Amino acid sequence: MSTNWPVWWRFEFKLSNRLLDQLGDIGLSDVDVLTMLELADAYRESLVQGRYVVEAEHLGDEWDITIEPDNVLSIVTVVEIAAVDWKAAAA
Repeated sequence: MSTNWPVWWRFEFKLSNRLLDQLGDIGLSDVDVLTMLELADAYRESLVQGRYVVEAEHLGDEWDITIEPDNVLSIVTVVEIAAVDWKAAAA
């Protein structure tokens, strides 16, 4: 887990089309996700090479947000979001 943000943290964040389609089903908006990223205080490497998991909170629930930075295009694609505990999953 790290709180020293890498260079790509300053890139533009873009939500994947697949994630945008799923947000309504989990009760979140694109603004919610971007706000969670803005307020996040830790990240870790994902099991998938080149991806990272940002640890975030929203309304008291914990979420893992999987991102994939692209250093060539200077963007970070948000590819997945998952509730960390059962309370958020039930919301």
